[in-house]
Amino acid sequence: MAELQKSAQDGDPEACFAMASKLEEGLATPLDLRRAVRFYCTAAEQGHLQAQLAMARLCLLGKGLQQDALEAAQWYMKAAEQGHLESQFNLAEMYALGRGVEQNDASAAYWYKRAAEGGMLDAQIRLARLFEQGKGVSLDSEEAAHWMQKANETIDLQTKKYKEDEG
Repeated sequence: MAELQKSAQDGDPEACFAMASKLEEGLATPLDLRRAVRFYCTAAEQGHLQAQLAMARLCLLGKGLQQDALEAAQWYMKAAEQGHLESQFNLAEMYALGRGVEQNDASAAYWYKRAAEGGMLDAQIRLARLFEQGKGVSLDSEEAAHWMQKANETIDLQTKKYKEDEG
C-alpha cells in the first residue's frame, strides 16, 4: 500500500487510478472522496480512460466534489474521443437533453452515430429515430431503416451470444 501511495503521489496514472478507487470505496484505507477525486483527476488528465469515466460519474453525482454536469460532459468528451462507446452515447444524451451542455441535435446525432457505428444498440435506435424525425440530421427514411436494420442485427448477435453462453 505504501508503494502504491508513493507512485500515486508521484503522478503515475495507473497508481493514481488504483489509489483513487481504494479511497472511493474505503478499501485498505479510510474512505476519502476528496482525495479520491484528486487522484482520479490526476490520472484522467493524463488520458487514463477509466479515471475519465470515474470523473464524469462523480461530477454527475456530486460525489466528492460539487455536482457539475458541464464538467461531466467534458470528461465524457475526453473518453468519447478515445472511442469509448458508452461515453459517446452518454455525451449524445447530454446534447440531446441539454444537460451540462447547450442542447444541440446535430451534436447528439454525431455522437449517437459514433456509438452506433461501434455496435451500441441504444445508439442505433436513437439514431434511426433522429433520421425518422429529421432532428440534427436530414429527414431520411432510408437511413432510418438502415439504422433500425443495424439495431435488429445487433439484437440477433446479442441473442446468439446469450444462447451460446447459456448452452
